[in-house]
Amino acid sequence: MQLIIDVKNLYEEASKSMPIEDFDFLKQEKLLEKYARTVGIWYGDENTMKTWNFIGNGCESHVYECKDITKIIKVMNYNIYSSSPKQFLEERIVLYNQLFSETAYELIGFARFYDDFCFVLTQPFIEGDRLELEEIESEMNNRGFYGQYYKFINQQCMVEDLHQGNVLKDKSGNIFVIDAIPSFIVPNSQKDFDNFVFNDYYLQRQKDMQIAIKKMAKYPLSFEEKREQTQFILDSLYL
Repeated sequence: MQLIIDVKNLYEEASKSMPIEDFDFLKQEKLLEKYARTVGIWYGDENTMKTWNFIGNGCESHVYECKDITKIIKVMNYNIYSSSPKQFLEERIVLYNQLFSETAYELIGFARFYDDFCFVLTQPFIEGDRLELEEIESEMNNRGFYGQYYKFINQQCMVEDLHQGNVLKDKSGNIFVIDAIPSFIVPNSQKDFDNFVFNDYYLQRQKDMQIAIKKMAKYPLSFEEKREQTQFILDSLYL
């Protein structure tokens, strides 16, 4: 958590000359990149990452092996779901770590991936089986949230993207959220939750994924076709 504290202090120092909210996202990126290069936590760009052992990727993250085999490295493009680096820090790291401390992120630096500003994070590696939607709903209910279809809410915040690929159960029956999109919100009623709009692109990907799964089960496929279908399903699950 020390680096997170350092970055918070950096924002506080910057806000002495101007409220940090008045820094647009590009100014925040430049502030963080300058700091990262100064203290030696700048990881470079995609050329550097080509030397890392690649595991997979989703909509916002590229995942790599870590020297510590109990962890993975995620290079996360903040602007997919956050409006600024500051919001990403507050919601996607700090809030996430408060909600899901068993798979907490550790901020280790920053980078650019094909010119997109990214946070470089480590996270515990979890080996387990995917949960069914009913099990995910039950788990989130136990954590004080209500909702359905990958989206849950309590009085303080909302958690999205909890599909089967993002919640795992290990051999001992322990449940781990390995990826989620939390954000601060204070709804006034059930009606507020009902009015939230699901991401149409994401729902379409889920629909296409289910079709691909049924096709694999129903029709004999060649090895190449199976590989293509499997990759499509994995890409859909790990958005």
